[in-house]
Amino acid sequence: MGTQWYLADDHAVDNIPSGFKKLLFVGRLPGPTSGQIQSLVSQATGSTWSIANEPNRPPAYDPKEVANDLQALYTTIRQADPTAKLLSPPVLNYLFTCTLCAGYMPGRDWLNAFREEFRVLYGSEPQFDAWALNVYPLDWENIPTVNSQLAIDQIVGFRGYLDSVPALAGKPIWITELGLHWGWDKWATTVPGCQTPSPSGTYRGDLVAKYLTELFDWLDANAAAMKIERVFVYVTYRDITVCSPDAYAGMTLFNGATVGASLTDAGKLLRERIAGGK
Repeated sequence: MGTQWYLADDHAVDNIPSGFKKLLFVGRLPGPTSGQIQSLVSQATGSTWSIANEPNRPPAYDPKEVANDLQALYTTIRQADPTAKLLSPPVLNYLFTCTLCAGYMPGRDWLNAFREEFRVLYGSEPQFDAWALNVYPLDWENIPTVNSQLAIDQIVGFRGYLDSVPALAGKPIWITELGLHWGWDKWATTVPGCQTPSPSGTYRGDLVAKYLTELFDWLDANAAAMKIERVFVYVTYRDITVCSPDAYAGMTLFNGATVGASLTDAGKLLRERIAGGK
């Protein structure tokens, strides 16, 4: 792909390719033990950590629980590796949640509750090196879910939120997931064995490409001013032709899960943007 950074759903450090950087991921708390952290940082000093992914999405984390567990875990990491960088828990979207779904707490509301609990417990704002956001236009009333402006609005709102708090103003943003959930123009709900919608109709690769291009163009024009340091595009590979437990049938960058798989059109688009310095 031409990128130096990558994110997987784990924090293993024993197989990071030379010359690449991995964002260490701990999806749920309480996370690794002190001994495990010592072992991890001895192999990957100076890593960046992302912990408690999408705490505003069911099953949602209680903000007080996160404040306690996260502070304990991040204190242990900082003591073991003073050069480590720590991200805030990546909330799913800023204010928009989703349509035609059960819904979840808006990212803004969860962050407000979390920060309030943290200030009560520790007397200050959380000391994160950067604040993280996952961005998806989860508008199931309009498929494919390719509303780039809706995605952009989440980033703009998140930047404004941070800048409205003096202690957080100007803090860098990392977008730890950027993508879409549905690239098809229809779905089927009667496929045997599928508890979630199954892809149906036509996969609109043209609209997926338009969505990505609009997002990448906007990021090229605004990332520096808005202090967006990193963006991770979701997902490397998923079989988007069948139903999946999280109803994901958006896009995939490769056409298979094995080494040597070919790039999809979305993967080629991303590689071209990276190669072009965009």
